[in-house]
Amino acid sequence: EDIANNHDLAALQNIKYEEADPLERAQNLKEQGNKMLVIALNPEQTNHKNFARSALRFYAEALQVQCGDKKLTTVIYSNRSMANYILGNYGHGIEDAQKAVVLDRNFTKGYYRGAKCAERIRKWDLARQLVSYGMKTDPPPGETAVAEFNALLEAVKRGEEEAGKKERKAKVAARSDAADTSHIRRKL
Repeated sequence: EDIANNHDLAALQNIKYEEADPLERAQNLKEQGNKMLVIALNPEQTNHKNFARSALRFYAEALQVQCGDKKLTTVIYSNRSMANYILGNYGHGIEDAQKAVVLDRNFTKGYYRGAKCAERIRKWDLARQLVSYGMKTDPPPGETAVAEFNALLEAVKRGEEEAGKKERKAKVAARSDAADTSHIRRKL
């Protein structure tokens, strides 16, 4: 059941979390957010954005707890970045991914999620830079992560090429309009 839509259940969940120590509370909130995120990522889910919003709220609350666990906080920021990506909040997604990698320079998933958000808003250089850093983590990323990074780099290249084509077309059209205007003025 969607906790965000059931206020009684949400209240019970909050009571449960308030009794826990900060680390346990943050962990529980992260797990609730993860449940919502898994549902949001399900391709068959029709209202995935509602579940992503719920995940976002759980992650935000988990961060407010300030549990002091650097690794847990890193994961929460990264997961919140993914929730922002689903919602189309790419700028916030980049911010959260960057916070994750500031906490753990070797957190590959943070670089990947930040790069995906950057690619979506056509920040090609940032996307490329995040991929580059993500490929240099210690330990090195696994085979799957390398394949995902390479696919993302290909998407960045395609996006840059398409943007370049559009820009060239716009320049040609502007020159053509300017030439037409200049020709009309000469005739007058």
